[in-house]
Amino acid sequence: MNLSIRQKLFATFGINVILMVALGIFAIYQMSGMNERAHYLGTNSVMSLDVSDDINFIISEYRGLQSEHIVNTTDGEMNRVEGEMKDFEVAMQQKLEEFRPLIASDTEQQTFTRLETTWATFVKHTHQDLVPVSRGNDTKNALPVFNQLQAPFDELAKAGDELGDINLEQAHTAMEAANSTYQGARIFVLSLTVIGAIMAAAFGVVLSVGLSSNIGRLTTGTNAVAAGDLSRDVEVRSSDEIGKLASTFNRMIESLRASRAAEAKARATEIELREAEVTSRQQLEQTVAHYLQFAQQVAKGDLTQRLQVSSTGALGQLGTGLNSMVENLHGITAQVLQANTAIAAAAAEILTATTQQAASAAEQSAALT
Repeated sequence: MNLSIRQKLFATFGINVILMVALGIFAIYQMSGMNERAHYLGTNSVMSLDVSDDINFIISEYRGLQSEHIVNTTDGEMNRVEGEMKDFEVAMQQKLEEFRPLIASDTEQQTFTRLETTWATFVKHTHQDLVPVSRGNDTKNALPVFNQLQAPFDELAKAGDELGDINLEQAHTAMEAANSTYQGARIFVLSLTVIGAIMAAAFGVVLSVGLSSNIGRLTTGTNAVAAGDLSRDVEVRSSDEIGKLASTFNRMIESLRASRAAEAKARATEIELREAEVTSRQQLEQTVAHYLQFAQQVAKGDLTQRLQVSSTGALGQLGTGLNSMVENLHGITAQVLQANTAIAAAAAEILTATTQQAASAAEQSAALT
């Protein structure tokens, strides 16, 4: 399978993500079950235990108030005891109503029904049989009635204890189920974590070995090129980024080989150009020196000099122009000399004519005198 490094990394990451998601889903599922059991413990078992303890407490206190009613002889004390008994009856009714929705099994329902029925009978006989006899301060007849109520009291205590035992057993069962769920989730999570770690490590080792091997070959080739050896290519058997890099590196080596050949050729050409430049510079210096000497002769007035123009281009055009300039200067000089000769001749003729006129004027002046 030809995959890039990015795709390989994404595949490894994807497998880890899938494992983590599966782990998270299972953990959430198990935590949901544990939460349900914890909720059951908090809202049912614990509350059931609390209510059953309260029921047992009320039964015991109510029995104690029965004996206290017999012992007391004043109406005030009896009224107080009867008021407390009434309060406990109301409290018992509330506790029974609280316990009713917490019933979770048929056995618990049967025990609760027995307790509720026995409690009603117990309270009924207390008000119908015990209280009237006790109010008459007839202890002799009150004690047998009190003893007759011992059986329903024992039944109530037994039912209350059974409810407590049932609720305690339910709490233990819920705790064991929650613990079992926790242990199962713990084992699964640890197993999945270990499997994920092993798979991630395996993928990482395979990927790292392949990458390090290819990178090692590429590094060897790079070091060889850095040392100037362009004769070796890099062999990487993969189609990922490193394989593409190796192909590019090999093309670069080919380009460097071609560049080195072109560089050698360019270096030879550069040498030829430098030699030509030196020759051209020498010729330029010679031509400039010749032109300078020519200019100095012309500056001294020697207009017979002419440049021997052997160069082409701008220097040749300059030499031709200088020759033309000197020829023009020579022609202008000749014309100026001719003009000077003509002017001198004309001046001599004018002087002769002036002399003759002066002599003629002198003669005329002498004749007049």
